[in-house]
Amino acid sequence: MFRLIMLVVLAAMPLGCTNRVCAAVEQLYEARTKVKLPKPTKWAALPIVQVCDTAPVTKDEVKLLLAQWSAHGAPELEVVDSKCVGDMPDKGFIQIDMWRLEWRLQILGAFAVTVVWPDTPEAGLIMVPDGNLAVLRHELGHIWFQGHAAKRGHVLCPYVDCIGDDWSGVRRAFRGWGL
Repeated sequence: MFRLIMLVVLAAMPLGCTNRVCAAVEQLYEARTKVKLPKPTKWAALPIVQVCDTAPVTKDEVKLLLAQWSAHGAPELEVVDSKCVGDMPDKGFIQIDMWRLEWRLQILGAFAVTVVWPDTPEAGLIMVPDGNLAVLRHELGHIWFQGHAAKRGHVLCPYVDCIGDDWSGVRRAFRGWGL
């Protein structure tokens, strides 16, 4: 069936491709394409997520988004409100805060950022500019995945305008890593 649709589209290409037809074919192709994700990061110990008092999101919003990740295989994490004193989170914590100026100047062009120390992380920092929950959900994914999914509409799509609700491959990646 897929090949037949592709044949029709290829035959119609010289006549011009309407946006609707091209978008439909692209969706069919993407639905059949397996999403490859990097292996999830194993933490030294499960971190506690601190929502800083200056963060543009609430503890309840973070809990809701982490529950979505848990529903797709991620371990459940504790979430607490915090004053977030100090420049960096302590060992065993992930801080969620607004963009900090000194970091913003060092990471030009990024809309939001998650910093998790490599290999076996013990701390992390997520900075978001506003309360965009899709972006925060994406950044929370970087607690586990140090990379992106090359699929438009995926929760780990690398660009703000392509982040969506597609979770393909996430559960399989967690299962394959033994989390």
